[in-house]
Amino acid sequence: MWYMILLIAILIIIGFIVIVIDVRKSVDEFNFANEYYERFTKLVADVLEKKTFKNKEYTWLMSNSDKMQNILGDVGIISYMERNRMYNNIPILLNVMNEIVSYANDSYVSQNDIKMINWCENAFLRRIGILDEFIKNEPKKTLNPFYDLTNGIKCILSIPINILYSIGLISYKGKNKIQQNIIFRVLSGLLSLLTIFSTIMSIIIGWDEFIEIIKELINKL
Repeated sequence: MWYMILLIAILIIIGFIVIVIDVRKSVDEFNFANEYYERFTKLVADVLEKKTFKNKEYTWLMSNSDKMQNILGDVGIISYMERNRMYNNIPILLNVMNEIVSYANDSYVSQNDIKMINWCENAFLRRIGILDEFIKNEPKKTLNPFYDLTNGIKCILSIPINILYSIGLISYKGKNKIQQNIIFRVLSGLLSLLTIFSTIMSIIIGWDEFIEIIKELINKL
């Protein structure tokens, strides 16, 4: 019985630590996204209005474009139709950054190009808003031990996924997609409920008797 209580306590502590790490990571991403957005809008304004840009700023934005695209996540992936042709899963920031130099050299920028830039800026605003909401609300949830427990279990379940990512068998996007999948989250919640239920039952009727009851139920099935 005591080791079940100890296990729950450890999982709650792990979940609490995971939340703290996630919040700190989100703060870093929030600050970086704001800086990138500010520099990006300045570069775009110079390109569209003055037909020029600072090479230093362009180099910084381009060299950090993959990092920023990863931070944008699904918000930064779009699908659209142009001239009766469908374009799916386009990384909007990378697409715009690859074309930004041509905007400065061309005397005319098409409405479609302007639309792509607007989509890109909207993606920044959406992601910054999501991060801001997470940073404000997530620390409050650490006061809920059940939420900490669920995150602790989720962290344990994520170990095989992180191993696959670290050895290159799945991509960063694939790893995040699995961890954010509703089935993965529901499984974590169910395991939390089962862990708490089994601990409560073992305290009420004793661990050995609880095991015997489980065995009898399995045999009847």
